[in-house]
Amino acid sequence: MKKNVLIFGYYGYENTGDEMILKGMVESLRRRMPDLSITVLSADPAKTERELPVQAVFAGRRWDGLDAVWQAIRKTDLFILGGGGLLQDRERRILPFWFSRVGMAKAQGKKVMYYGLGVGPITSLWGKRQVRWFSNRVDGITVRDQESADLLVDCGVTRPSIHVTADPALSIRELVPGSDPMPTIGFCLRTWPGWEERAADFARIIDRVVAETGRDVEMIPLHGDEDRQMAARVLQSVQHTEKVSQSEPGITPISVAQRLGCMEMVVSMRLHGLILSGLQRVPYVGISYDPKVTQFMKLTGMETWNTVFDSFQPEALYQQIGSAYRQREETIRHLNEIMPPLQEAAERNAAYAADLLERD
Repeated sequence: MKKNVLIFGYYGYENTGDEMILKGMVESLRRRMPDLSITVLSADPAKTERELPVQAVFAGRRWDGLDAVWQAIRKTDLFILGGGGLLQDRERRILPFWFSRVGMAKAQGKKVMYYGLGVGPITSLWGKRQVRWFSNRVDGITVRDQESADLLVDCGVTRPSIHVTADPALSIRELVPGSDPMPTIGFCLRTWPGWEERAADFARIIDRVVAETGRDVEMIPLHGDEDRQMAARVLQSVQHTEKVSQSEPGITPISVAQRLGCMEMVVSMRLHGLILSGLQRVPYVGISYDPKVTQFMKLTGMETWNTVFDSFQPEALYQQIGSAYRQREETIRHLNEIMPPLQEAAERNAAYAADLLERD
């Protein structure tokens, strides 16, 4: 009998990273189970269905749309929460939103799996209690890094077993950039507390990179208007305006990901700017606004090229970018060694999902 899965995550919000997570999940699940029926809870169901071979249902907002969500859960054999960094308590409303649908699934007696999740930060007692209560009642857990697994344990999660895999976006195979790198360096920046004061610093760094390398720089927003706001502020201050541009608005997340694959090097605050670059063997420099960025840089042996946003010194970051640019060929060889095992680890997410579907 054909099996059905229902996937719930941050989908339909024009976030390239999350859309590539979903693409990786769909590809990996279908490679393992070609006849699998996949439905996605999405903020924009029509867009999700246009971009991927899935069915989609409105994920709901507060009480709006809950009946359709309930009916979608009723039809599924496995409810998947993930992937991405969903379980965190920076805002009080975040955990209740994700766990509300998990609770609906368990209320209907459905199997529930955390799929390649990132966890953290979880700093409040209230947040830890929610994570413990719901997570101890799900049927399978895979997380994208050891730090996420450790945090679940710290919250009091004792069952089921927690398996460390890798980010689901690393399962993507159907991503074809241009055949040759462009003589362009990509910058993926985002707004974050303190970003307005840092925008001029980034502009000066970009001007110096252009002057030293002779390359064009392209600002590549990975999350719609939020990242475009940062890019526009930086562009106001750059001097080499003829050499610095911003990606055209309105392109699909897949096109954005392919664009990253065309770069000579990428400098990114966004985690998936780094993941998608590494997946396509493009050297990268990380600017860590969140521990998940630092964790990925360490995981890929690229911590030399990582700096912390809140405390970075413009001169130090400029020197780091220049050094990384000069060592691109060595970095590409390193990525050719380190990425295949991570891609294999990402495939294990689907293996655990298949195992859950096969159980009585």
